[in-house]
Amino acid sequence: MAEPSAFETLVLELDPQERGALLEKLVRVSSVSREPLAPLRDMPEETVDYSEILAGMGFFARLFITILSMLSGKPKEFLVLEKLLKQIAHSVESSCPGILDYRRKVLLEPFHTELSSLRQAARYFYELLDRTLEKSRGPFFAFLGSLQFERVHDELTSDADPYVFSQRNALAEESDVRTAVNAAFETAMSHIDEDSRRSMLHDVRNLHALKRLSAFLYDRLLGQFRPAQNGRKELSVLAISEQLLDLAEILSALETPSARLMESMIAFSMGEDMGNENFDLDAAVKKELGQAEKALQAIRSFNARVPMALLVNDLLVVNVASRGIVNSKNHPPIYS
Repeated sequence: MAEPSAFETLVLELDPQERGALLEKLVRVSSVSREPLAPLRDMPEETVDYSEILAGMGFFARLFITILSMLSGKPKEFLVLEKLLKQIAHSVESSCPGILDYRRKVLLEPFHTELSSLRQAARYFYELLDRTLEKSRGPFFAFLGSLQFERVHDELTSDADPYVFSQRNALAEESDVRTAVNAAFETAMSHIDEDSRRSMLHDVRNLHALKRLSAFLYDRLLGQFRPAQNGRKELSVLAISEQLLDLAEILSALETPSARLMESMIAFSMGEDMGNENFDLDAAVKKELGQAEKALQAIRSFNARVPMALLVNDLLVVNVASRGIVNSKNHPPIYS
């Protein structure tokens, strides 16, 4: 049988006191901000009933749209959509000045700069996830679970271990050991409370979002920028609408990682080094947390300067509108 790795040793052999001491050290030097990654913004409603909006307009506004519809041949709801798009355009341009030329539907060079900074932040998490989740998925989730469900972990290691049970009950048959271990496992798992379950699910979802953020094809998007006549880089947003949608979806799903999740990733990533008696855990954790905070701050800065949800809402609805696909009722925007 192969020798257990340092990762497996970290997950399976740390007793409660050792895990507690490790977490105390992590907490003592922890400096990762809990500030939200994205600012709260007023967003469009989940669905838009253009007929209802039209009905709620003043008499002269409705008369103007009716006449314009007759002259242009466009549906009234389409003209209401165009009016809303102008309002969204104002929101986008006022929220991210210099990022977008709305009239030409072109992303400007400051967007390239902001996206390059986001790529650097994502690179940090790519490397951290590579040392944890990607390198040893099973043991990592076991470690994360042992920290999230401490009581359950203790019960599983003491009561659901067939070797431990056999030592305590030397005369037990194999079938008795199997029955007792299965019963202990079921009992331990039943002690997972709903709050802990939701917290674990939140961490797993955030891990998935971090993985998607780190795997996003930044270079492909950045490489499509071309110099304009003024020498500055720009890119048509309609040419990359799907990539922008993907990035906006990722960022909308990502929340500030919980302290427990960051502690788990950092501790697990150092599993190979903890067996070295000269390893300075405090110094290593301080350095790692400094890099983590720098990466998280870069994500916050991008979200503050580039309102992706507003941008994608506008551009993709424009794309739909340009094809004439506008229902008279409940045509949904992309984000709510």
